Amino acid sequence: MTVMAERTSSQMSMDVFERIAAFAEREDETVRLEFIGGRIGVRKVTNGNHGSIIMWLIRHCMQARPGPTSTSTRPRA
Repeated sequence: MTVMAERTSSQMSMDVFERIAAFAEREDETVRLEFIGGRIGVRKVTNGNHGSIIMWLIRHCMQARPGPTSTSTRPRA
């Protein structure tokens, strides 16, 4: 005779999902889990405006850098 656990609901609780999603985020930051209709869905994180963010960061680093910048490479007359 085997004992089987009886499911009370086919849907996962929000608490269980949040624990699974937190674990998945720690393991792989490029994947996000969605909880729709009591079921888990997986989607990749979009790259978005990654290039724009990098250019913004480069500009700010260049402004904070001591010495000549790319806009003032020639000495003034």
